[in-house]
Amino acid sequence: MRTIALRFANHFAPPEGTIYAHEKMIYENGFVWYGKIGQGISEKTREIIMSNNPCRILLIHSGSDDRYWANIREISKSIPQVQFIPEYYKDKYDKAGVWFCVTGFYKAPSDVMKKCRVVSSGRLLSEASKRCMNPVFLIDYEEA
Repeated sequence: MRTIALRFANHFAPPEGTIYAHEKMIYENGFVWYGKIGQGISEKTREIIMSNNPCRILLIHSGSDDRYWANIREISKSIPQVQFIPEYYKDKYDKAGVWFCVTGFYKAPSDVMKKCRVVSSGRLLSEASKRCMNPVFLIDYEEA
């Protein structure tokens, strides 16, 4: 499966953390918008992600061993309806280069990054992410 891996941190998230804040809104609404601050993704990458079944992306918590799969329903470059975005984004809506409509998060296996290869280099994500500060990686994931 080809998709992307995104780094995230809890720098401006509420005390309970990024994932919890988003999961709370999924519980309330059935979905939530997850914004990736900074550069967006290309239309080709969006098409690759949306062609998967299940349609999902990998989230890598910087400074932690936590990894999550996020099930995606839609991807947008435009700011979505703000009532479906966690409150802590309110001063940063315009800084997100891409928005993902997430319908669920689940913890990825601890060895997930050893099963992912970065498309541009062919290197394992576990190694590439240590040497590169890029926040977005196009990856091939080898499911067992």
